Amino acid sequence: MSDPNPLLLLVQQLQQELQNQRLDIQNQRNEIQQLRADLDASRTDVHQLRTQLLSVQTPRSRLPDPPRFNGKPYTLRTWLPSIKAKLRSDQLVGADAFDYVWDRLEQSQQASVLHLRQSAEENQLWDPEVIFSFFQRLCHNPREQQEAIQRFTSIQQRDDESLIAYLARFERLSYEANVNSWPDISRVTTLHRGLRPNLRRILEDSNNSLFDLPYNEYIELVQSTDRRTRPSPKSAPKPALTPNTDPMDTDPVESTQLK
Repeated sequence: MSDPNPLLLLVQQLQQELQNQRLDIQNQRNEIQQLRADLDASRTDVHQLRTQLLSVQTPRSRLPDPPRFNGKPYTLRTWLPSIKAKLRSDQLVGADAFDYVWDRLEQSQQASVLHLRQSAEENQLWDPEVIFSFFQRLCHNPREQQEAIQRFTSIQQRDDESLIAYLARFERLSYEANVNSWPDISRVTTLHRGLRPNLRRILEDSNNSLFDLPYNEYIELVQSTDRRTRPSPKSAPKPALTPNTDPMDTDPVESTQLK
């Protein structure tokens, strides 16, 4: 049997080396892909660590606890926004939110919604909105809008009330009565009618087209007039002189009467 052809052996050897190189290249590609995946994972970890570090360095400011709700309708209007803002600020959801709302109720009000808590425990549905809806239904006043309009149209500036306080109260009653869409003349006349008589009289005497002004311009006019006519603080009285019993300091009229 003749020896294998040297040329054929060389070709086979080259083919084997080429195959080995292809395998090496494929392995290197796999390693590169793995390194890229590890790099992406490391970047994600770094981003998470950076976020956690920032959250530790700059803690969120916490809102104070709202007062416990006493069941009175007029306190519900301010308690609801306060308790909802607290839930958002502390990022409370689910059972944690429900328990917190429950804790911010007075004991008598906890008793009134005890059935809602029992239902939440049975069904494992912890939604604080059911408590809010309960008290909103309980405190609903069908005459609320009408009463708000009556309070708005009968507003009067109190004797000890500053103009700023009166304007703030007027704006609040405007919102409660939902009259912001009213014509400017209606809001201006209502505000004007409630001013103190002296300020109202000065405005009427100094402006012939008072009620033709837009609402915002009327407000500016009232404020400038109030500042201009406000009495300046009285200077402090001079301290009284200590009486002197020396006869030489006696008033001449008094001396005449004593004779």
